Amino acid sequence: MKRIIGLTTAALMSASMLAGPALAQQSPVAPGAGDGTEVETGVTGGTDTMEAPMGEAPAGATTLPAEVDTDATAAIGGEATFDGALAAIEGNATSTAAIDTMTEVGSVDVVRIGELEGADMTALETATSERSAEITELQAALEANTAVSSALEAEDVAVADVVAAETAADGELVVYVQ
Repeated sequence: MKRIIGLTTAALMSASMLAGPALAQQSPVAPGAGDGTEVETGVTGGTDTMEAPMGEAPAGATTLPAEVDTDATAAIGGEATFDGALAAIEGNATSTAAIDTMTEVGSVDVVRIGELEGADMTALETATSERSAEITELQAALEANTAVSSALEAEDVAVADVVAAETAADGELVVYVQ
């Protein structure tokens, strides 16, 4: 009996550890927080006054973890950067898996890496040579997916020139070419 209780407790604790990061993504900062206004606390009939100064998050508020790489997805919905291109090359395995499952391409953005501000062609050459197997797999996935290959043809992009790609849930595809 003690063993079953112990295993059940361990399973519940493990599940809560997995749910924690997902719940931490929700910001507890409510509209009007920091300006002394009353806000709903989620308790039936309860309100609370937020005392943090305007522009500062109250104690317990969460922010993005330091390890989140915003450059990696900068091209999707934002401006592409050279660091983002290098991060996309490193993430080709994930992109290849996403491209394998794409059925529709909403839009295609073509990023010419050599034209990006701060482009370091030596760093690009190093990254592409270190990740040549992943780049080959990505190119094979782009070629094999008819929706994607048709969209690339419409943009006059040769699959052999693609060294990285990123996808978005809305079907947007960003391809990085040399």
